[in-house]
Amino acid sequence: MKKLFFTIIIFLSIGMASAEIRSLWVLPWNIKSPGAIDRIIEDAIAHNQNELLLEVRYRSDALYTPNRVSERYANPEPRSYILDDEHFDPLDYAIIKAHEHGLRVQAWVVVYNATPLDPKRIAENYIWQNRREWLTRDASGKEMSSKEQYGYFLDPGVPAVQEYLLDVFSDIVLSYPMLDGLHLDISAIPACPLAIIPHR
Repeated sequence: MKKLFFTIIIFLSIGMASAEIRSLWVLPWNIKSPGAIDRIIEDAIAHNQNELLLEVRYRSDALYTPNRVSERYANPEPRSYILDDEHFDPLDYAIIKAHEHGLRVQAWVVVYNATPLDPKRIAENYIWQNRREWLTRDASGKEMSSKEQYGYFLDPGVPAVQEYLLDVFSDIVLSYPMLDGLHLDISAIPACPLAIIPHR
């Protein structure tokens, strides 16, 4: 089943390789409403962009509708606290509107960041509440976090984390068949001179 995810990613990559790409990265705070997305599209057109990269997974949360069409890939991630309207689906709206103007849309997903920095938000976070054993740890076994801007991180060496992420990303691809790509952001992994304890 996980092969579906990789097949789609390879197909999308090949399909876009021959075209000139002029992308606009869009933060989650800029897709909270239809009007905000309309303005982003107008700006993209005005500045000769041809693709939007919408950040729809910020801190193991969803600025889209999880399991929108199927339960085939379990996706328990809650809707993001960034969204004010519980019924608004920014990704669906953006795909429809952007395609009307000839703009491609990729779902930009932050892969390993598990929590924001705000202690209140951390306490409400799905990973923090349910999967603390998935968080990165330093050589002494202490949970690692970045105090500057990122929060806690999922440990990519944990097999269950790999399966979990494949389910989440496969759900996005399955739920939004008109999506033009999935943009995996793995850049914000905590730098630490200490070795991470391998999970066994």
